Amino acid sequence: MSQTVTYVRVSDLALAYKRSTTKLYRTYTRRVPEYSWTDDIPDEDIIPSGRQNLIPLDVQRGVGAAQIADAGFEAQTTTPQLQEGSFVFNHTNARFAISLRAQAFDKAARGNFIIRQIKYQSIKCIEAVMRKWALMYYGFSTAVLCQCNGSQGSNTSHTITLKNGFGLTTITNPTYLANMFAIGEGVALISGGALVANAIGVVTAVDNVNGTITVSWGGNSVTITDGNQIVFANAVTDATITATDSGNWNVGLLDANVSDSVHNLAKSAVPTWGPALYDTTGGSLGFVKVKKMRQALENNGDTTLRRVVYSNGVENDFQARERAALLWTNSGAMNVDANVKAKGVSFDTSRFVPPTYAFCIGADAMGKKVITEKPGEDDTIDFGQLYKAEDRSALKGGVDVISAVIYRSRSRIGAYGALNEQ
Repeated sequence: MSQTVTYVRVSDLALAYKRSTTKLYRTYTRRVPEYSWTDDIPDEDIIPSGRQNLIPLDVQRGVGAAQIADAGFEAQTTTPQLQEGSFVFNHTNARFAISLRAQAFDKAARGNFIIRQIKYQSIKCIEAVMRKWALMYYGFSTAVLCQCNGSQGSNTSHTITLKNGFGLTTITNPTYLANMFAIGEGVALISGGALVANAIGVVTAVDNVNGTITVSWGGNSVTITDGNQIVFANAVTDATITATDSGNWNVGLLDANVSDSVHNLAKSAVPTWGPALYDTTGGSLGFVKVKKMRQALENNGDTTLRRVVYSNGVENDFQARERAALLWTNSGAMNVDANVKAKGVSFDTSRFVPPTYAFCIGADAMGKKVITEKPGEDDTIDFGQLYKAEDRSALKGGVDVISAVIYRSRSRIGAYGALNEQ
């Protein structure tokens, strides 16, 4: 009888090996430049009030100069009144829970972590806050993200086609609209300032191509009407509008450019309380439009252009047009970075900038007040900052940022919309 030869494979002795794991790798970008851009806004010199916070505003031009005859009557005595605006502090909150057993493992077996559990949970918590701040940088105090495109009958789940980013018909890019949302995000539908019946749910799917989100309403039946507004809704145990972001955002660039009333003062009542420039006739951003930005801020806001923030597509078109105007004498020394510069002006872009838009921001246009500690992008919320969850073997903690963004002068900001993109 011939002898059987056994070939031992690695898999046959797999239990002789330890498990090996690589480093943790992120598969998407969590960079949120708007979160740090806010640090560039000067701090407002104000002691916060829990009752009312006001902004004295000089918004009326001096009038009444007279040309008088020799020994004639002098000009009437007149001084225009001051106006005032008001603002509130808004509270951005994100939380996580971690078990006491995880705390014990963190103490006894930290060397066995790919990344400390509390570090990972802290990063995810801060990431949620950063994304919210990025959207607030551009949005409205109403907190509207976009609207439902089309009506749908009663159901416990809907796939919603999105339209009108931040409620504006000029923002239509389906990828941008869908990217406002992430799977697991809580959302709600608002109509006429009220919560649509039962319409608090969770996003279960996002389609960046078709510009849709699928929302599960937690077993409740919801009826969608065309134009229903979509807001975030991530508070626990509450089934009313107070569980949503509705009306609880800081004033953003679009709000300051588009809305009649900002900080409870209306430009229809006080014409100088309006943006220096708001133009949605389209075309390409170029030298002339940037020049008009400078002129508008100087002529209306008595300030200088400091920052231009535009969408990726507008940046591409802008730089391509300016580059086409150059005459290259040495093709070997051509700069492929395609940077465009202007003295004293920062040109910035981000994936959160609404498509087709370019915003201009002048010196001293805004102020901010943050009355809590604003965490850094990679901070760790350590165990000493957590508190015991009642009746559970777990700890809870998170991030709380209480802040206000104040537009000191709307005539020191402006925007172009419906611009060409590449």
